[in-house]
Amino acid sequence: MASAPIHRPVITLAPLRRRLVANLIDGLPVALCLGLMWHQGWGGLDALHPPDPAFWPEFYADLYWQAPRTLLYPWGWCAALATAWSTLWLMTLYRSPGQMLTRVWLVDATKQRPSRLQLAVRCLVYPIAWLSLGLGWSLAFILPSRRTLHDLLGGTYLSQNPPQVQDKGQDP
Repeated sequence: MASAPIHRPVITLAPLRRRLVANLIDGLPVALCLGLMWHQGWGGLDALHPPDPAFWPEFYADLYWQAPRTLLYPWGWCAALATAWSTLWLMTLYRSPGQMLTRVWLVDATKQRPSRLQLAVRCLVYPIAWLSLGLGWSLAFILPSRRTLHDLLGGTYLSQNPPQVQDKGQDP
């Protein structure tokens, strides 16, 4: 006897434009922190200050040939700051400030709030999107499901509808 097919609810994905705006809003604090770090010379970013701004191209060309790893510091700090920012908001309120302002909700395949394990996996994979220079995000433009790498591996979706709340007496 064949078993009945599993019914999964249809998730209305948030439009890419809205998700991009949410990412830009969430990227502002990271960019401000990175700019402050660069200006103050914290985190090894002082090596990126040219002695004379008029010679930036020559300075960075020389830096590339003498100490190329120094040019990776901003990417590493971006990944670390963005991951910390995202993890803080997702683990406490299940949404980032950009998602709150653009009315985007994070849901799982059953349209419920994602579990802590799903959020942890999503947050651990998130730096790969930064360190791969955006390849993790480019999946949203390629795949028919419009999901990024951290959403695919975390089992989450960015929906334009809030998660369904399950009653306490109802079976899962």
